[in-house]
Amino acid sequence: MRNISFGENKASLIDRLLSCLRMRSIKPHLESVDYFVDLGCGYHAVLLREVLGKHSTARGLGADLSIDHTIDDPGLKLECKDLNFENVSLDDGEADLVTSLAVIEHLERPEHLLTESFRLLKSGGKLILTAPSPWARPVLNFLAYDLGVMDRLEVDDHKNYFGKGDLKKMLVSAGFKEDGVRIRSLLFGFNNLVVGIKS
Repeated sequence: MRNISFGENKASLIDRLLSCLRMRSIKPHLESVDYFVDLGCGYHAVLLREVLGKHSTARGLGADLSIDHTIDDPGLKLECKDLNFENVSLDDGEADLVTSLAVIEHLERPEHLLTESFRLLKSGGKLILTAPSPWARPVLNFLAYDLGVMDRLEVDDHKNYFGKGDLKKMLVSAGFKEDGVRIRSLLFGFNNLVVGIKS
């Protein structure tokens, strides 16, 4: 497993483009935010900082393997955590939104991130995550190894690729009700966008 967060080292143009497309795909879910948690927020906590900048009363917490500790925002707390097994320092039911974009494929224990997300959410709160589908594996390998236009470290670190059925089962096992989980294809079917609402 790698020991740095996305964005700590210079990311390839393709990696940055995919990150922007994932962020753009979840924007409709970010309208009303009081407490926002981003699990796997990346070194610079870009999404958190952007959302908090638009919602002056919102607060947020970001967690990843490594964090830029020079970020100074009174409404933002950043923590270095291994999301395979560590919990963040927030009480149960405090967050109305948890995001985790392009993270669970890097984890040996993705179920921990999902149960931690469920724990953090208040009733009616949303988990939004993205995860690559099995269709993505050959394409990412081609871009990283044959063309060299993607970061090999990112692709090498993928532990899993997820079908929609697998993701739904995992969220239900974490505590979400089956009818509260919505999954749709993203980026030409190479990625999944998952929204889980805690009832």
